[in-house]
Amino acid sequence: MRNLTILPLALLFFLSACTNSQQIKLESTNCKEVVPVLTNLRFLFNHDLAPDSVQNRWDFTEYIRFEPPIRGSFNWTQSNELIFSPESELQPATAYKAEFTKELTRFNVKLSHTKLKELNFQTPVLQLETANVRWAARDENTLNAGALIDFYFNYRIAPEILKQALTIEENGTPLNFTLTNNSPDSRLTASVTGMKMEDRDYKLKFKISKGLLPEGGVIASTETSALELLLPSGMVLSVSNVEASHDGSEGFVRIYTNQLVNSNVQQFIRIEPKLNFKIEAISDGILLRSDEFDVTQLYNISIEKGMPGRMGGSLKDTYSSQIAFGQLRPSIVFTNNKAMYMSDKGAKNLQVNIVNVSKVKITISKVYENNLLAASRYGYYRNYYYNDYDDGYGSMNMGDVIYSSEIETKNLPRKNGMMLFNFDFSDKLPEFKGVYHINIRSADEYWLNANKFVALSDIGLMAKQGREKISVFANSILTAEPLGNVAVALYGNNNQLVGTATTNAEGYVEFSLKKYDLSGFRPAMLSAKTGNDFNYILMRDTRVETSRFDVGGKTPNSTNMDAFVYAERDIYRPGETINLSVVLRDLVWKVPGEIPLKIKLVQPNGREVKTVRKNLNKQGSLEAAFDLSGSALTGSYLFEVYTSNDVLLTTKNVLVEEFMPDRIKVTATVANTFYKPGDTAQLKLNAVNYFGPPAADRNYQVEYQIKTKEFSAKKYPRYNFFIAQRNTNFERVYREGVTDEAGNVEELFSIDAGLDNTGILQ
Repeated sequence: MRNLTILPLALLFFLSACTNSQQIKLESTNCKEVVPVLTNLRFLFNHDLAPDSVQNRWDFTEYIRFEPPIRGSFNWTQSNELIFSPESELQPATAYKAEFTKELTRFNVKLSHTKLKELNFQTPVLQLETANVRWAARDENTLNAGALIDFYFNYRIAPEILKQALTIEENGTPLNFTLTNNSPDSRLTASVTGMKMEDRDYKLKFKISKGLLPEGGVIASTETSALELLLPSGMVLSVSNVEASHDGSEGFVRIYTNQLVNSNVQQFIRIEPKLNFKIEAISDGILLRSDEFDVTQLYNISIEKGMPGRMGGSLKDTYSSQIAFGQLRPSIVFTNNKAMYMSDKGAKNLQVNIVNVSKVKITISKVYENNLLAASRYGYYRNYYYNDYDDGYGSMNMGDVIYSSEIETKNLPRKNGMMLFNFDFSDKLPEFKGVYHINIRSADEYWLNANKFVALSDIGLMAKQGREKISVFANSILTAEPLGNVAVALYGNNNQLVGTATTNAEGYVEFSLKKYDLSGFRPAMLSAKTGNDFNYILMRDTRVETSRFDVGGKTPNSTNMDAFVYAERDIYRPGETINLSVVLRDLVWKVPGEIPLKIKLVQPNGREVKTVRKNLNKQGSLEAAFDLSGSALTGSYLFEVYTSNDVLLTTKNVLVEEFMPDRIKVTATVANTFYKPGDTAQLKLNAVNYFGPPAADRNYQVEYQIKTKEFSAKKYPRYNFFIAQRNTNFERVYREGVTDEAGNVEELFSIDAGLDNTGILQ
């Protein structure tokens, strides 16, 4: 009996042990608590789950389900180690949940995943990384300067959110401020009001309350950010920080200062080891850039005293610092993202900047002609690492992969520090016309990738769209010669073929625009093909920006009259009189006769000031005068010219402003820098108005005075060379006069011969 009772109990323990041995456990992972927005998520299990045949390849099987969903790919780097690589950055300040699915056991159905607990993690909350405070002029007068504070966050944040959470104090006094940004950004700038630039330092305290959400985030910040910054006097230029960065081809050194600095300060900056660099003036300092920076090299940078700032201050002491670039962040970027046309008769090289990525996979797809419009509008996407992938929704492929290869980046040729990919391959589908989409992606980090459309063609297209027709010109990209007998097709915005035509011997063809009831037939794309060549242009993406130019033309009116209005100048002061002339002609430039016109003057606020009614003279012109009151509004005034039956002919704008008083630049020179008693000192002055002409017939005052100058010798620092018991009185010489026609003045001052043996004078 005793043996019979022990047997079932032993069997129970045996079955329990078997069950536990088949249960999958998560031994380690970095998918917990707080994870960066860009990182690979690693999962190490206690069992071998993946055979050798599926290891080290990207897989879109959903082994782990994320909520909110994260688009990316899985990779079994070992039999028991799974990596998930997101396709792009995770959402900022967002909580995620990871749930293991039954797909974990797809290669070993004897194992069980049921006791694997879901994982909870989040991306970092909004944080203030650093801040910089500086002086900036509000207008041309550098004395009218204010304080600007730049706040740098780890995410983009809306200005109105920071405005409510930010407080600024100076010596316990709250300061008012406004944010200069109009849209969310990771760098927001506050303009402080009520602070004048004086010859003293300001100690500012900032506090940003908790509870802030970044753009796209759902978890608010949990800590209050407090910071103290010293704003040095604007009368002195100071350097607050130096930062170095590198993009793989060019190095950048950002020098933060307390005021704006011009870019012509090359002589004040030294870098050891020496290299060539360029300087750019930026809003918060200056930027040094050079492609000679070595990321493995430690550099010493010194900024010599005397470097001037725009506020008038200069650097009092030499600033020195060491800079190092450290480990560069991996990246893959095409050097020219906008260019897409490549001649098929050229070298076919694409320049790409690849930093700290040892191996890349290059995949080229052919996007077919009838899918180009959709691909350009919605983007071209396919799972390059798993071509047989089916998302289960019957999705349509806009193209097909025609080339795929993994390449060690060290084997790629280089030019000017950039890597070159030779775009030379055998097209498997030459009979299907289209353009190529190239994807270069890291073999280890799925989110590290660059995409680009390339039209490999020698057909260059230009198009001009008018109201009734579209003119198309086809020329060789390589030689610019006209291309005849090119078949051109016009597609509407609904991807429907609107028309086809063939270029003539001069490479020209035109399409007549038919009037359709539906807007979908609005021209959207042009394609051109020959027997072995194809190219296209998108009407939306290749338009020439004309907002800087007046391209609207003359607006006709029902009278068939053309009026021209001009004033004696374009700007007036309140209290002055505006004299105006109007010339009227018909469309063939004939004088219309002595007909009446009405001229209205409209204030900047839209209210009518005065209306004048006058008849044209025999020459078809008239003159009118408009008096401005001394309290007239400043701004843009509008003259409107009407016919007697209120048909608007033309308009004219003039400005009414309070003029700045004339300012004068005076240059003073002395003939010699050293004189002896008995000599005559010659002083020359030249005065020029800031708006150009010489300051002629201007009153001037000159004062001449001599005073003692202390003298010391470096070799005899303990000796005093000051002449004691000297009772010498130096009189002041005061003169007045008027500048000549060229704005010049010359004054002669005789130096008393009796000043011998009185030491050095100044």
